[in-house]
Amino acid sequence: MPMITVALSVIGVATLATLVLHGRLVRRQHEIARESWERDGSPPGFAWSPREASVVRSWARTAAYFRLLVGTPPWIVADGRARVLRARFRISSLVAFAAWAWFLSLILGRR
Repeated sequence: MPMITVALSVIGVATLATLVLHGRLVRRQHEIARESWERDGSPPGFAWSPREASVVRSWARTAAYFRLLVGTPPWIVADGRARVLRARFRISSLVAFAAWAWFLSLILGRR
C-alpha cells in the first residue's frame, strides 16, 4: 500500500507543477509574443486569465497545452526564460505521465 501512496503523491505534485508551468509559459507568450498568443486562440493559463482570453477557454487552453508540450514555436527559441519554462513544463509532464503509468501498473499488478 505505501507504494500506491507514493505514486499518487508524485502524480499530484507533478500534475500541479505542470499546470503552474503551463500557466507561466502561456503568460510569457502573452507578454512577449502577443500575436502568436492570439493566433493560438488567446488561451488562458489554469490560474491566470487576461481579460482578452478566449471565450472558449477550455478548448484554447487544452490546444495550447499540447502544442507547447510537443512543439517549439519561434518565440520560445528566441527567449531564454521561455526555453527554461518549456523545459520544466516538459519534464514535469513526463514525470506526471510516468507516475500515472507506475500507479496503473501497481493497481493492475495486484489482480
